[in-house]
Amino acid sequence: MRFKSRLRRFGLLAVAAGLLAPLIFVSAQQQELPKNPPYPDSAESIGQTVRGDEAAAKLAPELRMLYDQFAGRSRGGGPLAFSADQLDQMFSIKPGEENPFVGVAVTVSANTRIADLKKYGAKVYWRMNDVVFADLRVRSLEDVARETYVLSIAAAKAAGIPPFPKVEKPPSIELPDRGGNRPGAVKLDNEFNARGLTGKGVIIGIVDSGIDWRHGDFIRPDGTSRILYLWDQFDESFDQSQGRIGAKPPVLFEGGDAGPGTVYTNQQINAALKGSGKVNSMDYNGHGTACAGTAAGNGRAAANGDGAGAFTGVAPEADLIIVKAGECEEIKPSYFLGTIWIAQMAKALKRPVVINHSLGRHLTSHTGDEPDENVMNLLSGARKPGVAITVAAGNEAQFSLHANGRFGPRRPGQADTEGTKFELFVSADRTRDITLLNGYFHREDEWGLAIQGMNGLLTDEKGEPCFFYIRKVNGRVQVLLPKRARKPAYFDAFAEWIIKNSELAEKEERFDKLSILLPPGTYYLLGFGATEKVSRGAFDLYLPLFQEGGFVIGAAKRHMVGSPGNAANVITVGAYDFRANWFNQTNAQTIFNLNLGNISNYSNPGGPRDGGVYKPELAAPATYTISSLSQATSAAHARCRGQNITTGLGANAITPGGLHIAWEGTSAAAPFTAGVIALMLQKNPGLDAAQIKSILTKTAIRGDRFVGAAPNPEWGHGKINPEAALAATPAGGRGQKQRKTSAR
Repeated sequence: MRFKSRLRRFGLLAVAAGLLAPLIFVSAQQQELPKNPPYPDSAESIGQTVRGDEAAAKLAPELRMLYDQFAGRSRGGGPLAFSADQLDQMFSIKPGEENPFVGVAVTVSANTRIADLKKYGAKVYWRMNDVVFADLRVRSLEDVARETYVLSIAAAKAAGIPPFPKVEKPPSIELPDRGGNRPGAVKLDNEFNARGLTGKGVIIGIVDSGIDWRHGDFIRPDGTSRILYLWDQFDESFDQSQGRIGAKPPVLFEGGDAGPGTVYTNQQINAALKGSGKVNSMDYNGHGTACAGTAAGNGRAAANGDGAGAFTGVAPEADLIIVKAGECEEIKPSYFLGTIWIAQMAKALKRPVVINHSLGRHLTSHTGDEPDENVMNLLSGARKPGVAITVAAGNEAQFSLHANGRFGPRRPGQADTEGTKFELFVSADRTRDITLLNGYFHREDEWGLAIQGMNGLLTDEKGEPCFFYIRKVNGRVQVLLPKRARKPAYFDAFAEWIIKNSELAEKEERFDKLSILLPPGTYYLLGFGATEKVSRGAFDLYLPLFQEGGFVIGAAKRHMVGSPGNAANVITVGAYDFRANWFNQTNAQTIFNLNLGNISNYSNPGGPRDGGVYKPELAAPATYTISSLSQATSAAHARCRGQNITTGLGANAITPGGLHIAWEGTSAAAPFTAGVIALMLQKNPGLDAAQIKSILTKTAIRGDRFVGAAPNPEWGHGKINPEAALAATPAGGRGQKQRKTSAR
């Protein structure tokens, strides 16, 4: 539905013609950036934040908007509501749900009982100090927020599989096989001296889209499964069968509720492999299966000329615990419950574990302080032996989703009170309604953001586009207009929404958050110092729904690592190019003209963060990796609307046997690194995540013609060096017999 249609739907028939006019893209070549706007000394204020103790003030901005939308308030306040696609991407809310559950992190007072939340129908899954992770009905959000024991409610946002670096037409050259080397016959870039280590005794956890549990790469020579447990958060078989299929999903802490879905044990999977039991979980996307194969496939699956062992993972004897937290490309907000559960199961089994997350999102400040990132920091880190977590950096480097700037205080002689100008374009072809722009400003600053819409958002007395202003002064957010501005009928509701959904930092929070909903069009933006009270002046702008628009001028290619990859204690991994050809399912070669050894053009850049943290930590081989292919990605299982791991290259990516696939992305680099860590933990099960990170970063390859000086935003500390990392890992317990072997 177009923005105009939505306005009509909500009864705002008197909206100014400026917004209803066709949206025209004004490029930088057609029009220069506007001059700095005059500071709004004589501007007209529409309103300002009034927080007090009102319930809405305790809700995160996106939850306020969500509540208004489902409680019907947005019908009287304008077209400011999430689209169906945005609801799915951000909250895993499906069309037709009238009062859906939403994942939340509720900060409560110390003496709060779980029963206090359960009386509102909450499903409570986990408590971490004063933060309770639960599912709440959307329409109960304000009722819960009114309770005096509730201090704040944040959204446990959905994550997503990083977008596959797709091509419309495969840029490959297919040549007949003239008896050349078959796959596996040539030494590959990621073969290394594993010193006799295979991952035996170590658990690799995969939180993703599931696994093809029938795939030969995850079955031992004796026919039993290497999967110790499989928790499918989408599979309701246990409840629907009254307990005859699968096992009860886990309860993560005393007094909590069981998580969603069904758990399958190793015994139940083995029975299903023999045909005497049933496991209803399937990996329709194929992403989770490929992650598991890259980290730990044993290469036993073979057919049509793919010899056994041709495509072996890094830790081929590690055991697996799998959490299916995503059906297709979206990952449920409850995904991190799987992380907690895997860590708990490994502790119960008294075995070291590395847990991989090839997923992420951009609905955050990218500074590592989200609730799920705090969970990961709690589970792993210094003095927490035997637990490590890997996360993909993300594949959005070619999107212009981030801009940052700096401004000075407003005082005599200050030449940079206004910061850098940005041009932002929101595509009418990619969103029919609105997109979300998030701004993050340091709490100690009194800041401002000026916005000019070139498509009739606001005009002056001559009908020309003019700026409006958002600023924080004396702990209040205001929206201000030039005195002679002509505002359309919707503008007051638009400004009121901005004021209501701005979130000023409280307690230990570091950033003020500004949320703005923008219809398709072209915008100019610049930050400014609102008063003399500016000590930092730096700010960041993010388009979390990055496929709906981008910064045409002023995009910043840094600090783009997706969350939870910004958590301080996880090991975040970028991708580099390392394989340029393979034999495909047509019995021909697929060949790419890659600059082998260089960073992959999609790998998200990062940079330094507070506390000495640098993201990503390093980069690992990814383009192209050959790994296990889920058989549920075939046309016979078209659950994901044709969008799965085979999208893009199709048959050109699948090996002759049909059981393996060439894939790419930081999603492949992260499990490769997880496999290396599994080998390190086999050698020394007592290593903690800080020690593992130190070994990996100190032994990383740097200074070559690709990495250059490190750390840097693209490579982190450099290119992973498995041989050097294993050599630098101190032995723990009984020594390992060393022998040279291929890790793949």
